[in-house]
Amino acid sequence: MFKYFKILSFILFLVTISCEKEKSILNPESANGKVSIKTDKTIYVWQQSEGDKIIVIQGELQNNSTLTYYSKVGDSWGEKDLVLFSEKSAGKLEKYNSSDNKWNNSNLLGMLIEGSSIIEIEPSKKYSIHAHLSISNDKYKEETGKYRLRIDYFNFVNETTDTTTFSDYSNIFEIRSE
Repeated sequence: MFKYFKILSFILFLVTISCEKEKSILNPESANGKVSIKTDKTIYVWQQSEGDKIIVIQGELQNNSTLTYYSKVGDSWGEKDLVLFSEKSAGKLEKYNSSDNKWNNSNLLGMLIEGSSIIEIEPSKKYSIHAHLSISNDKYKEETGKYRLRIDYFNFVNETTDTTTFSDYSNIFEIRSE
């Protein structure tokens, strides 16, 4: 009887450890929860497009609070309901590294020709999101794995040293080869 109790205790311990690890991946402690991001898909596949391979991630961002926040992201030349995640903006793509259980910035996001600007993220409003990922066929291999989108935002229009930076994350999605 004692032997079965030991085995059961060990199994419960392993399940607990496994759940704790997954919880830390899915619900990062640094998330603020004021903004939610949901991608349209949970699996994306690299597609051939001229000389590159691309993935277009689309989804929705919503301000869940009663306050207006501000973020420096692409706005597609003033399109108020579209938020573009891109390199050198506050809209980031992160890849999960299972060897150290951490999320790292990915360099797969494309650049915006018009650049990024500060936009308002209004209370209870929904925004379409768009993230264009690309790799050059002749320079890079297809990157695969678990990814998420991150948005950094502020409670004031002008980012200053005393402005608090908030961050929130999308659901986790997978990128696969063709």
